[in-house]
Amino acid sequence: MLMHRKTLGTVAYMGGVAAVLEKFAWSWGQMVQFNAENMRSGEQIHYARATASYHAYARNELAENMIGDWLLMLDTDHEFEPDLVIRMVELAQKNKLRILSAMYQYKGWPYAPVAFGGTPGERRQITDWSDGMKAFRIASAGAGSLLVCRDVFQEIREKLHELPFDPIPPIGEDHSFFSRAGRCGIAAWCSADIQSHHLEIRPVSLELYDRPGLAASGGTAVEGLQ
Repeated sequence: MLMHRKTLGTVAYMGGVAAVLEKFAWSWGQMVQFNAENMRSGEQIHYARATASYHAYARNELAENMIGDWLLMLDTDHEFEPDLVIRMVELAQKNKLRILSAMYQYKGWPYAPVAFGGTPGERRQITDWSDGMKAFRIASAGAGSLLVCRDVFQEIREKLHELPFDPIPPIGEDHSFFSRAGRCGIAAWCSADIQSHHLEIRPVSLELYDRPGLAASGGTAVEGLQ
């Protein structure tokens, strides 16, 4: 007879796309295995995926259908260590953090963190922080590696009568969520110690080719139309 297990929370990825990056797929599989090997007896994690690629709809769907006390959303253009979930949940629970983002960066130069201070209406990009801090306060962040407690979603719905990730123009669904959390007086945090790496994808074109020249390479010249 199967033993009944308590579901602690939900880990979900932003599905709905035709394919995912191999590095994400490997990270996801390693994470699932690590979690299974390190769960206490009688406990489990629920795994889910969004059914659409439209971010606002997908994140609202995940928030609506989550099981357990927390939801960790992961984007499919990330890679991460197998212990990502356990480290984030332990940090959040130990310090009673209701919203916690892992640290990840923009894909382009200068690769600054996708994290902002200030107020939701006047965001300032965070470019530096004191080393040794387990986590620091933020006004908003991207939602690529975002842990949110169930009661945050409940409070937003009850106080604002809005869906948590519906866009508030001109900002996107992720910063709109943080704006609503701020209106409810809910603090948000980011941990530089817990990283989720953004995967950069770019086309391979002649602009990237460091052409050596015939004299250096000993290659063969190719003639064509003039």
